[in-house]
Amino acid sequence: KDLAFTEIKNKLIRTSVLLAQKESFDKRLIIPIVRKLIIVAASDGKIEKSELNAIYKFAKAFDFSKQDMVLL
Repeated sequence: KDLAFTEIKNKLIRTSVLLAQKESFDKRLIIPIVRKLIIVAASDGKIEKSELNAIYKFAKAFDFSKQDMVLL
């Protein structure tokens, strides 16, 4: 069950990256998206490690480092 969820999550991340790349999004356009993803993750009062990992997988495709994530 967890494996199926992980596979679905990874597929969604890959699809999101591919769509953003297809539209020629660069880091300048990705920053507001990553900020909004962090806000959504924090909307329940805490950000889970799995949420941060998913956001980072997306952001990493656009040359974000973990330091960049901390700054956001």
